[in-house]
Amino acid sequence: MHIRYLCRCLGAGQSKLRVSVVTPVRNRKELLRELIESLWAQSLDTSSFEIVIVDDCSTDGTPAVLEELQARSPCPLVYRALTPHAGSVRARNEGVRLAQAPVLAFTDSDCRATPRWLELGLAALEAHPDVAFVTGPTLNKPDQPVTFFSVGGNPRPRDNPIYPLTNAFYRKDVFWEVGGFDESIWLGAVKTTPVEYSDIDLAYRVLGRGYRNAFVDELIVYHEVLQVSPWHWLMWNLRLVQLPELLGRYPVLRKSLLWKGPFLSPIHAWFYLGVLGVLAAGVTSGWLALLVLPYLCRSAIAPGRGLSMRTLLRAPARLVLLTLRQVFVSAFLLWGSVRARNMVL
Repeated sequence: MHIRYLCRCLGAGQSKLRVSVVTPVRNRKELLRELIESLWAQSLDTSSFEIVIVDDCSTDGTPAVLEELQARSPCPLVYRALTPHAGSVRARNEGVRLAQAPVLAFTDSDCRATPRWLELGLAALEAHPDVAFVTGPTLNKPDQPVTFFSVGGNPRPRDNPIYPLTNAFYRKDVFWEVGGFDESIWLGAVKTTPVEYSDIDLAYRVLGRGYRNAFVDELIVYHEVLQVSPWHWLMWNLRLVQLPELLGRYPVLRKSLLWKGPFLSPIHAWFYLGVLGVLAAGVTSGWLALLVLPYLCRSAIAPGRGLSMRTLLRAPARLVLLTLRQVFVSAFLLWGSVRARNMVL
């Protein structure tokens, strides 16, 4: 375990720090470079903020990249490497322990901050002393395409009930008042995507203490859209294993996450309706098998694409892949339901 500081940015300048940007990283050295350079371009004076990077055992040369970035950083750039590999939740807690400012700005290593991100986040907290945390929209990076096998791109221009740590500002004293991140939540990762819900858990523990939160429309962060293999695309849904446990902790989230929220899409309901129709047709009326039609139509034809020869030729493959994904989703939810003793399908 080691820590490096950019010496010329420490000392007297540190006493003026207003916000610490805390980011965990694992094997994303070039994306991390993009994030840090977007932070250097902030409208906030560089003497007012620091960047804290905690490396969770990267094997792609991240330490060398950080050393090069530290040598030319206009603001304090703190780097700590952790061993052994223990997950993003522990890494964020370590980052907060290193942070020197009274406000914590969380974002991920595959994000890019807009130029006024720090300025707007601080202004929102300073304007409302009773607000404990502030969030804003996380949008897809505009220069990236979204394809069938894309993951990670989940644009949410409105307030998000899971309060993701891609874009969140917390008062540090409130963060520690509720005990920081619960490290027992982390289950592992799919490639570089962690399986955990520490962002939701932290937010609802803070709200449970009677604190308020705020959403700022202009507080925008852009998120990487990953193009992945079919297997990674299927396994990315492993994060749903923890949904039953989460809803057991916070039942208030059941409506917002299950039926209209970011975890599950309407196609999930059509899938179950079709399965029930086919099963019921075997013991009652065969007409009930028609209940599978909405799912078949919704899966085979991409929304907004309309009918064309190309769309029709791709429909069978699209239907097979989406059905396979629904089977994976159902299996993960069933596994999580047994694990948490809280049935969610």
